[in-house]
Amino acid sequence: MNSDSNILSFNSHVKTEVPSDKTPLAKFGLGSLENELPIYASSPVHFQLGDDSELFTECADRKVIYNTRNDQVINVVKKNYNIDYQPVAGVNIIETMLAGSGLDCTDMTRTYEQSHEGARYAVIYTLPAHTIDLGNGDVSELTLTHRNSGDGSWCFTLEVGWNRIVCMNRQVSIDYFSLFKTKHTPNMSPEYGARKIAGVLQGFEAEKERWTAWKNQSISQMEAFKIFATAAKFKIDTQLTLSELLVSTSYRKSKAMQFMWKRYTTEEVIALGSNEWAAYNAMTGWATHAPASTKPSKKNIVSTKVDRANSVRSACTLLKAA
Repeated sequence: MNSDSNILSFNSHVKTEVPSDKTPLAKFGLGSLENELPIYASSPVHFQLGDDSELFTECADRKVIYNTRNDQVINVVKKNYNIDYQPVAGVNIIETMLAGSGLDCTDMTRTYEQSHEGARYAVIYTLPAHTIDLGNGDVSELTLTHRNSGDGSWCFTLEVGWNRIVCMNRQVSIDYFSLFKTKHTPNMSPEYGARKIAGVLQGFEAEKERWTAWKNQSISQMEAFKIFATAAKFKIDTQLTLSELLVSTSYRKSKAMQFMWKRYTTEEVIALGSNEWAAYNAMTGWATHAPASTKPSKKNIVSTKVDRANSVRSACTLLKAA
């Protein structure tokens, strides 16, 4: 360990659950993620009493959380922070629910992503047997995303979404009921979340009706620009016209605005028309495909995409047909 951290050593306190050889999704051709998922452990925090002192004392109400895969410290938290649910256990809960949900898991695929040295991770399941079809080849497949973290930045989360085949955008569900989140506390109950999501997965028709309404709701260029501004947290000078905004210094500095506006005007409008569905897809295109804004942030792009998706969800409140 780096001596500058004043942490002497790791004294691991961690519960580890080893999955059985026959994983919940084995019958669908998916093995265990046991060797890829991070393993979180905790250790007491010791600090030096003065620069020249050789005495160290233990912090009474804090502990270090670290990833045993790489021994990287990911956070210092309060003593009651709960890491009893390890990633492998959380994923096992989700996959057990999926296996027994009654959903058609034919050709199901699974993608694993992580960021911040394994402090945050996401597992995305795509179920191509369940689709929303808006016609003319505009088809989206059901996805279920499980997110969690060891650094406290993400709650244990289950989220229903869709993957739009034509552009591989990861679509965002805007209804709060399609999300489940629970904090890292002694009362954390991921099993309850799995049961809740199992019921939400039946709500395809409502989402199809919403997307159809967006497709039929025309908007002006300025309305689209304002929607993107909300997603990008871009402040609009109300004294400027759209033409003036597009050549402004603030617009030229906003990579997010440039990405969404270009995507909207050169791709989505041409394919879908000037409507809210096109604006929505320009935003999810940004959330899914826009590159990291800086070189250091590239390795944490998974976390960035989650933040973008939340921004898209907020911007959707401006859609008239929402």
